Amino acid sequence: MVVRIRFRIGPRVRRTGTKNQRLALAFGSLLVPVVLGAWVLALWRLASDLRFASDFAITEGIFSHWQVWIAIALALHIVVIFLDRYGTRPQPESAIQASIPVEGMTPAVSAFPEQKFSLSHSEEDSPVK
Repeated sequence: MVVRIRFRIGPRVRRTGTKNQRLALAFGSLLVPVVLGAWVLALWRLASDLRFASDFAITEGIFSHWQVWIAIALALHIVVIFLDRYGTRPQPESAIQASIPVEGMTPAVSAFPEQKFSLSHSEEDSPVK
């Protein structure tokens, strides 16, 4: 005996950029404290060279210069700005059309069947007589 299962043809799968936008916003948000730390280290090293602050923690190597920390902080700051712009750009029309309608997400049975909710208020809807 051969059993055939027939599926009806469903909607076409469309690729949208929303997943990449969410990742861009997430990484941009996670990079903000790193950028702040780089700016703090740059200002600490600069203040240490001007003898406004105590000695800098890194005394040797490439990371012992304030110019390097400013360049790192500036580059990371620009990356955060671009990630934020990419993450908050408007969605394409295909992504909006492919979204689930709000009516499809509402439950079939109301949690409050005895209450009626409306935007307009009239005397007959009022529980107080």
